Formats: sequence, C-alpha cells, structure tokens
Amino acid sequence: MSQVNTKLDLSGISLQKFATKRQARPGVKQKFQITPGPTVVVETSNPCSTKLCFGALLFIIVVIALFSVFTSSSSSIDSVSYVSAQPVKQLSGGLRKIIRMQCTHDSSTHCSTKNDGGEYVVNIKSCLVYDFNGIPFTDIYRDEQQNWHVPPSSDMTLIVNKACKDITATYDTNTKYIRTYPMKNSPGKYIKKIVWIPVENCYTEFNLMIGTHNVLEGTPSTMITHKKLNGVVAYIYNVDGKIDGSISVTGKGCKKPIHIYSEKN
Repeated sequence: MSQVNTKLDLSGISLQKFATKRQARPGVKQKFQITPGPTVVVETSNPCSTKLCFGALLFIIVVIALFSVFTSSSSSIDSVSYVSAQPVKQLSGGLRKIIRMQCTHDSSTHCSTKNDGGEYVVNIKSCLVYDFNGIPFTDIYRDEQQNWHVPPSSDMTLIVNKACKDITATYDTNTKYIRTYPMKNSPGKYIKKIVWIPVENCYTEFNLMIGTHNVLEGTPSTMITHKKLNGVVAYIYNVDGKIDGSISVTGKGCKKPIHIYSEKN
C-alpha cells in the first residue's frame, strides 16, 4: 500500500502581501478612540490668607485679654467682700476710746471685738474667776476701779474661766496690761514661775514636781504664797535657777481638778 505525503508545500506562495496594512472598508466606522487633551494644572487656594490669619490671631488675643481682666476683677471683688464681711478696725490716735464687747456664756464667758490695737478691760463683780485668756488672775493688772486689764489676743477674743453672766468687758485703746506672765501651755524651756489654782479651796497640803525634782512634798497650803479672789485661791511658786521638765501638782484634802500655769524663758 503506497503512503501519501500530507506535508503542505508553501514554497511558491509569498506571505509579504498579507503583511500590508488592512484598509478600512467603505461604509464601516472605525473604533472610537479618545485623544488626550492638554494637561490642566489645578491650583488649590490657601485656606488662610495672610490678612485672614492675622485677623483671627488678633481676635483670639483680645478674647484672652478680656477673660483675664474679668477673672482678676472677680477675684478682687470676692476679696473685698470677704474683708468687708470681717472688718478689723485699727484704733489709733491721741483720743482714748472705750468700746463695749459682746459676750456669751457657756462653760466660760466669751467676749469678742472687731477692733485691734488696745487691751481688754474686764469687770467680774463677785464672779468666781480662775484666768483670763489662759492667764491666772494673779498676773493680771487690776486698777483702782477693780477692773482687770487683759493683754489682747490675735483672734480678738476674750475667754474668762469660768462663766458668769455678771461679767462685762470693754475694749480700751489705753493699754496698762502686764507684759510678762505665766499661762497655760507657756512657750519656752526654763521655768521661772508656777501658779496653780484648785477649782475648789479644799486642799490642805501640796506636792509639786518639776521633771524628776520634788520641789514641794507634803507642804501645808498655808505655808505657800497665795492670793485670793472672790473665794478662789491661787498658789504661787517662784523657781530659782535653771530647771525644765513637766509640772505636776497633787495634794491632800480633796480630789478636785487643779489648773496649772507656768512662765518660761
């Protein structure tokens, strides 16, 4: 059986004529193409021009300045209101002034004033009194009219221990009070003077200790320097030399509380 050669022979055909550009057929539209146009540059505008920004900044500065002025004015008004609510009158000049103090009474008598620059002048009549502002009556100046001249306090308050509705007090610009005195919780180190006042005059003897020193031991009350005021008895002990420490007073005859005062330097 003979074989058939199926290989295609293209040696006699030129392929160059098929490579020529295809011509457009008449009556047929060509494919739509977009020809790029010229490039357009879009400029974005600055949202804050020089004049606009300057105006906004100036407005903010003015608002801050007005707020600061308003705040300081409000503080000044509050400060003035506070001072005016609690006025303090500094009494001075050559003319002497005596002003009545307002007093209330509970366990002690409390008197107050709004003035500064003088002293408290107190009349106790027949009241039982131990001390004035923590100073024993033994060291308060007493004038010919039996008035007690008490040093002024920083809070412009007078406290008389104990309470009595017959007490009257005035504020006097003419000062006569004693400048040094024993008192409760006295500042300082070395003890110069001790005063103790029992709430009732019922002790027959006393023991006095300063630190570890027995200053008085079983000493009869009649042998100790003392002063009396309307039935109240105050005992006085002057300390010689330099001695410090806690102070303790005990006694026999009764067990009533004892007020203790000291002067230190």
